[in-house]
Amino acid sequence: MSYRHLLVPTDGSARSRAAAAAAVALARSSGARITGLFVIAEGVPTAFSGGKLYASGVVGRRIRALAKLQAKAALAEIDRRAAAARVRHQEIQRRARAPWRAILRVARARGCSRLALAVNRNNRSAIAAYLKHGFRIADALVKNIGGGFVMDDYIMVKAVAGDPSTALGTGQ
Repeated sequence: MSYRHLLVPTDGSARSRAAAAAAVALARSSGARITGLFVIAEGVPTAFSGGKLYASGVVGRRIRALAKLQAKAALAEIDRRAAAARVRHQEIQRRARAPWRAILRVARARGCSRLALAVNRNNRSAIAAYLKHGFRIADALVKNIGGGFVMDDYIMVKAVAGDPSTALGTGQ
């Protein structure tokens, strides 16, 4: 399958860094370009924000500044990897109450056909929320990420509006 443009949302975590590395390798092999995206979650913690309160009108300028630094560092990692692999790339920062919705808006604006994300299998509230909003479980991923930790996730996918494909199973 050939790809033209990969949207790579990141939160700077080890999982996101691993996903970015895989996306850069895929982009390089298929001649695609990459857009790195960091969404700063606003408001009260949700299942999507991992219990973190990033930047809202409720918290002060200092927290917003720290969130922007985190975003800059996470996007710089994607930039570094893409530049080293000679992959065309750009970075975007957004703020939103529901980060996944901001990711969906950017995906639509950039012409992406579907979203794929990893969700820890034990995070039942996040899985339920994603299912409620049209995501489907497409695959499972178990990977040793070092230090005695194992990534045990579901890969969930959602068609972006306008995608003629209805097959969202494994490998799509």
